[in-house]
Amino acid sequence: MEFSSILYSAFLLSLLSLMVKYVVLMVMSLFAHSINPLKLNNYKDDIILLPLILLGYSVLLLVIELANPAEGGIYSFLLILFGASIVPIVRFTGEPIITLFRSRINKNHQNEIVKKKIQERFQENYHIYVIDKKIMNAYATGILPFTKIILIGEYFLENLKPEIIDAILTHEIAHLKYNHLLKLMLTNILWISITIFSFSIIRNLVDSSNLFAVFLMGYFGLVGGGGLLFVNGLVQKRLEKQADLFAVKKNGKAAVKEMLLKLNELSNDQMTKWSFNYPTLNERLENISRADSH
Repeated sequence: MEFSSILYSAFLLSLLSLMVKYVVLMVMSLFAHSINPLKLNNYKDDIILLPLILLGYSVLLLVIELANPAEGGIYSFLLILFGASIVPIVRFTGEPIITLFRSRINKNHQNEIVKKKIQERFQENYHIYVIDKKIMNAYATGILPFTKIILIGEYFLENLKPEIIDAILTHEIAHLKYNHLLKLMLTNILWISITIFSFSIIRNLVDSSNLFAVFLMGYFGLVGGGGLLFVNGLVQKRLEKQADLFAVKKNGKAAVKEMLLKLNELSNDQMTKWSFNYPTLNERLENISRADSH
């Protein structure tokens, strides 16, 4: 494949990855009977990351062109592993850095108060930022030590009970403490490696250059994108439950259950609906009920 063809195919795959993401958000909105999944997505970050994703797919396709797993050998294995690592590394390290940069620009006076509270209680030194906007959400992100951050909506600090805020922060701390983002990245790398390996073997079946781009898009869309969505969902649901159990150990079952019920109320019962990557409210409550909080 010529270099121009690699760039063209990488561009198509980059657009396809965005299309798959937006289709997933639309499906989630459909199941939740709400436009919030689409509304809360950060489209500016999607545009900022697009050139990096394009670079990642270019390297990945170059690896496919060079690797020949049918012949075996450590060279092909390492080449595939390297290619499979590019896109996940860009995604899981690039997004937190962008978020961290933006959070520092939008610092809130409550950041240091929340950070000090976590340091005193958990002996953990994470970057804590209060989101300036009235967003009813909190999440942890980052793999590298200097990119590990926790973002919490200002609405939570102003309107929720201290016990619920503690449970929310403890849940997010668990994601960082147990390196959940790293585990998701490794899951991505493993699945993409499988996709590249299988694609490299069966690509010879497509002997027409006119069909190659169509086959590439279809294969990576169905096997790469669809398969990764399914596998990621299974892994992430287990990690969410593990974070809930960590919060139970630190705060008790009652506080964590109250937190989940309150978040469900604020989301207009969206947590009761099925999701690709989150357990339902009932699944999480049952998981907590079976836990040993001591």
